[in-house]
Amino acid sequence: LSSFLLSKSNGIVQCASTLILSIIQSQSASIIDFFPIVIDQLCAIYLKNEYDKETIRGKIPCPFLTTKLFRILIFKSDWTESDKEKIESVVSTLLDLIDLLIGAPPLISKTGSANSPLTTMITPSNSTNTDNQSSFLPSYMIFSEITDLAASVPFNITILDRIINRFLSIIDQNSLYVLGSPLLPPSSHPKKQLDETNTIIDIDTYDASIKEVDLCFFAINKLNLIVRSVPLCTNTVQPIQDTLVKMMQKRNVLVDVRALDLLYAIASRENGVQISQQIVDFLPKSPIYLRESLCMKAAVLLQSYCTEDESTVSTLLKILQISGKYLDKSDTVWRSIVQTVAVRPGIQKKVTEDVYSIVKSAVLPTVTLTKLASFLIGEYFERVTAFDAKSAADLLIKLFDKGDDRAKTIVLTSLMKLVVKSGDVKLTARDFFRKNVSSLSYEVAQRS
Repeated sequence: LSSFLLSKSNGIVQCASTLILSIIQSQSASIIDFFPIVIDQLCAIYLKNEYDKETIRGKIPCPFLTTKLFRILIFKSDWTESDKEKIESVVSTLLDLIDLLIGAPPLISKTGSANSPLTTMITPSNSTNTDNQSSFLPSYMIFSEITDLAASVPFNITILDRIINRFLSIIDQNSLYVLGSPLLPPSSHPKKQLDETNTIIDIDTYDASIKEVDLCFFAINKLNLIVRSVPLCTNTVQPIQDTLVKMMQKRNVLVDVRALDLLYAIASRENGVQISQQIVDFLPKSPIYLRESLCMKAAVLLQSYCTEDESTVSTLLKILQISGKYLDKSDTVWRSIVQTVAVRPGIQKKVTEDVYSIVKSAVLPTVTLTKLASFLIGEYFERVTAFDAKSAADLLIKLFDKGDDRAKTIVLTSLMKLVVKSGDVKLTARDFFRKNVSSLSYEVAQRS
């Protein structure tokens, strides 16, 4: 395969790279001696201009071969300084080329110079017609592979900033489409019609806006990958926080889920509480498919970054109440409350009484609220003054049939703790346990 990869025939090299990629994807440890050859091939194409002119697509030399070579390099783990410098030179040259073809992002200054390889091949594109966007496809394809490579190769911060700034530029330029702003003014195209609001729209422009939404989705997806792989880049992405919040609030399954994930990824001590509050504010109006993820992420952010315990618990309780049944199968949020309360004796009394009041007044308590109330009553009953043991036992017995088997076992355990702490409910609890000894649930029967 080594000789095939070094062949002068583009077809043979393409086949060899495809075979190597297939092997390395299934058995990544089986091929390690091809990495230097792959790097040399990329250097030959983009630094020495050694390639078949017929392989140029969209003014990018050998884009399909480059894609496969980059994907092979993702599996390389032992990057030496020499190898890293070579691949950084290739990537920098490609980024210069993409800047010339698509236009440099406004957030950065173009680093290409007249002496850079390939800059003599093309002139910057001045076209603003979206119909010509298809000619940029090879550029975006290569840029996508560069991003994937940046998630596994320790590139210098300059290259990472260039990659991120282009994605930020894409999101900034195309967010109007995603956020549902009016379409662009009608162009000279003859194809026009009325939409449901009797507004004249341009069909070609409308089709173009769909492409912009897809491009924005692509940018958010790749930013997620980079930020999670290289946390050092978090601060660079934080300026678009407000835009991401607005995208999260749009019912567009291509964008809102990814925008939420990226918001979660860029959270830090400086903005973590703010992001969690923005998520909670959106929760009542959120679509069903997004609700569980919103609750989970808000809970983790609050527990990680909020320093005011009462505020944390209050917001987590609000999440439980708003989420309804959509958190019934998840223990993350109610356990976050339990963990916060457990290390803060000063708030144990108030939180237990508040939860008792919420559950008692609820027409149909959710499974998560049932678990939370049962646990807190069992643990901290001796601290409360707002209700007595009999009221607590009555509530626990009432909650027993409201939850699943896991919730029922928590209720039974809490009732037993209540008996230990107050003998007033001993007979009531004993009769209740006897009724459930024959339960079809093994856990419930055993615990009773």
